[in-house]
Amino acid sequence: MKKLIAILLIALFFSCEKGRIDLSENTDDIFFVKSGVNTLPVRVKGNSKSNVFVIYIHGGPGDPGIWEHNTEQSIAEIQPHYAAVFFDQPYAGFSQGNNIASATPETFTEAVNDVVMTIKYRYGDDISIFIIGHSWGGFVSAAYLSTKDYQDQIKGWINISGAHNYILGDTLVGEKIIEVGTRQMAQNKNASDWQAMIDWINANPPDGTSKRSNNINSCGFDGMTLMSDSTNAGFEMNIGKVILGQYQPWATTAFVTNLISTNVLNLNQLALDNEMSSSLYKIKTPVLNIYGQYDFIVPSGLGEDVMNNVGSSWKKLVIMEESDHNPQLSEPLKTHQEIRAFIEMFK
Repeated sequence: MKKLIAILLIALFFSCEKGRIDLSENTDDIFFVKSGVNTLPVRVKGNSKSNVFVIYIHGGPGDPGIWEHNTEQSIAEIQPHYAAVFFDQPYAGFSQGNNIASATPETFTEAVNDVVMTIKYRYGDDISIFIIGHSWGGFVSAAYLSTKDYQDQIKGWINISGAHNYILGDTLVGEKIIEVGTRQMAQNKNASDWQAMIDWINANPPDGTSKRSNNINSCGFDGMTLMSDSTNAGFEMNIGKVILGQYQPWATTAFVTNLISTNVLNLNQLALDNEMSSSLYKIKTPVLNIYGQYDFIVPSGLGEDVMNNVGSSWKKLVIMEESDHNPQLSEPLKTHQEIRAFIEMFK
């Protein structure tokens, strides 16, 4: 009887022992991470054998992050060298179980932390993790890195067009449209369009509301469209394939529901009410800032604000001269050369 109990205890020990996922140069893993009431789809793709994992914290809020593994520009320069990690944040993409009653910055910081800890659990405590925050993901990244001791898990922060301070960002968008628009009108280029935007900006100063913020964001998109000849073509995404589920196996009902939830919860107002500039001093992790010269949505002045306030001893700001809001897509080679050099320095 004692021998039987001993055998059972040994079997129980080995059944509970953590099993590390085999590392490979061609990893393509799909799994789900539970974060509070949320269930987040995660895809790990690329060279996990490198022991370097780059976690993409996507923009939006509400945009799918998991589909970015299919935008060739996002992955082509990373995949052969490192493992790229894509996931859908709460209230975004194909995540499920989202509570539409409320959302706080902690909802997103805890989600990132749960993904980070799951990656370490699955692939080993000795791996090096970097995070890339894009646009809204810059807000989430700054919140995550300035919370508790979470930054201790991260080797470096790659901040691409990060919107860590929506109030400052809205002011900078207005200033950029007036500056560039005035030059364009002097050259008789789309004068009526620029004048209409400038008139609206002058008549509607920033007031901290999401309504005004959404309108200035629309102006930013219009400004980028007017300056599209100055930027590269960017990328193409077949939305039809995404909606039809040909890119991933998750329910399209979650996709549609999250689009509604994002608007009901007014996540832009959440960011307006929780600027991260005053918390950047807590971040000691090395940071690489990459912004586009023609970004009218998140101007490069936000990158300058990170440089002025972050507590990191190593920090760098790069302005991509032929990019708008997505330098990782419009100038993928140059952007990822900067990213690779940064990773190699701190991995």
